[in-house]
Amino acid sequence: QDEVCLPLRSCCTNSPPSPPTSAAMPLMKVMVPKGFNGVKDLPGLVKKLQSIWQVEDGALQIFVEECIQIADPGSPLVDVRAKVKKERTPPVLAKYMEGTQAAFTEHGLPGVRVRVELFDPNVLHMQLSRL
Repeated sequence: QDEVCLPLRSCCTNSPPSPPTSAAMPLMKVMVPKGFNGVKDLPGLVKKLQSIWQVEDGALQIFVEECIQIADPGSPLVDVRAKVKKERTPPVLAKYMEGTQAAFTEHGLPGVRVRVELFDPNVLHMQLSRL
C-alpha cells in the first residue's frame, strides 16, 4: 500500500530550510499518521541524532510530514538521506538505524521504520529553480 503525504510542518536545526547539499546532511524526512502531535523535546532528539550519526551541530535537518494514508499507521517512517562516507558501512548503518529508532521511541514516536539512502555528492546533480 502506498503512503500519501501532505506537508504538515518542518523543523530544521539552526537554519532555515535549504536544498539538500552535502553541507545539510543527513536529511531526515519523518512521515507520521494524521493527527500526530509532535515529538517530546525536539532539541534533545536532534542532539541525540547528531550523536548517533556523528555529525556536527547544524548539519542535521528534520522535516515532518503528516500522511493522509500510511501503509502501517503504527509504524511511522523515518527516511534518511546521507552522504556516502567510508565509515558508513552496512554494519555501522545498521547500528545508526537502531539508534535512530531508539531515539524516536525515547522522544515520543515509538515503532518507527528507518530507511537510509546514501548518495555521493560527486555524482549527484541537483538544480533549484528560483522564482
